[in-house]
Amino acid sequence: MERRANSAVGTVNRRRIGVVVLIGLVLGALAVAAGVRGESPRPARAEDRSGFREVVLHLAFPDAPGAGVLTLTLFMIDDGSDLSERTEAGRAAMLARFPGAVELSDGEARAQFNISDNVRWPGLGASWSYNPEGATSALTAASAFSAITAGAEGWTNAGGSGWKYTYAGEATTAPGCNGELGAFPRDSRNIVGWGHIANGFWGYTCWWSGPQKVVGTNFSALQEFDIIFESSESVPYTPNVLRALALHEFGHALGLQHTEPARCPGHVMCGGAGATSLQTLSADDIAGAVALYGIAPTPTPTARPTVAPTATPPLFPNGAKERLFVGSVARD
Repeated sequence: MERRANSAVGTVNRRRIGVVVLIGLVLGALAVAAGVRGESPRPARAEDRSGFREVVLHLAFPDAPGAGVLTLTLFMIDDGSDLSERTEAGRAAMLARFPGAVELSDGEARAQFNISDNVRWPGLGASWSYNPEGATSALTAASAFSAITAGAEGWTNAGGSGWKYTYAGEATTAPGCNGELGAFPRDSRNIVGWGHIANGFWGYTCWWSGPQKVVGTNFSALQEFDIIFESSESVPYTPNVLRALALHEFGHALGLQHTEPARCPGHVMCGGAGATSLQTLSADDIAGAVALYGIAPTPTPTARPTVAPTATPPLFPNGAKERLFVGSVARD
């Protein structure tokens, strides 16, 4: 699977959600999320770190329930001095920046799910349009659309997040996403459709993010996404396979990357064959949605003012009696 995750979320002890922060230089606003294909991953690019010492700190916040684990990856230049002494000094300096934090060992924190390059939508939803042109011949048009819609709806209010995908109708615009990095033109519409995908993927999600941050967060704001499904007859689509694949790709569209391989299979956001087998979210998938969008607040009922009773004069002061008929109230 092709992956471009540069941050992750982990758990500690009772599955408390945390976020990984990588210190580095970020270039460009265009990002392409991972797809699903039936071949081996591309080899990772070798990096020469012979002159550096990597130090990883896992910080927990016991006084802030739900704050989770913050993981910092630091790089120290090996200049021939005592690295052990410098490492301890660096740890102490970093801990001082986070009052109340407690450092954990590597075994106390583990990857739970991935967040795509630290991006999310500004609100609690996104609309999408569907272009049926070129759809697989393995399914009827109605069956294909139903499966894709079910995949989108599978993320509705995940974990109480309030998230929702809204169908905006049929489109004639083809998805610009084709599985190649940098080949995603913008048209200000979120299009889901069919076509040939480069590099053997069955499904692929592309998105644009802007330089601005979502208010109150460190996430860059997503602006647009496209999802494309491979239309070749070589893909053995069934309604369940397409629904699972759509659920997976819509997960990328809201900001999630592939689950770490060590935790797969068993989760919707697992890559490979795991992305075509599950129709419902796992606890880890749900935790990813909550990490991105939080839990929507429960509306507080509006208090009704108390009205003091007053004396009501008799309707018929002379003692006459009459029955009053009140129309019925319709209730849905």
